[in-house]
Amino acid sequence: LSLFIMTNKEPSPKYKVGDRIKERRTSKLTINSVRYKGVNRYSKPRKGVIQNYKIKRNSKGARHFYYEILWDEINSTCVRPQNRIILENENDL
Repeated sequence: LSLFIMTNKEPSPKYKVGDRIKERRTSKLTINSVRYKGVNRYSKPRKGVIQNYKIKRNSKGARHFYYEILWDEINSTCVRPQNRIILENENDL
């Protein structure tokens, strides 16, 4: 008999404290606008610096990383999940 040992690799944070990041591009659909007529338009992404991160667990016990970000233009912090941000110098598709 061969035994397969499954190892649970603990996830690690993708970004570090002090990294320059920006929000991923999100589309904003304007429906009741005469000017845009229901087309997707993209807002300018906010940019900032990661101040801290915390780990939250869901009901199944999976770990998810949330980052406290100090935004450049509003000088206040806000918490964003890891999947909503990218490094500032990366291209967003």
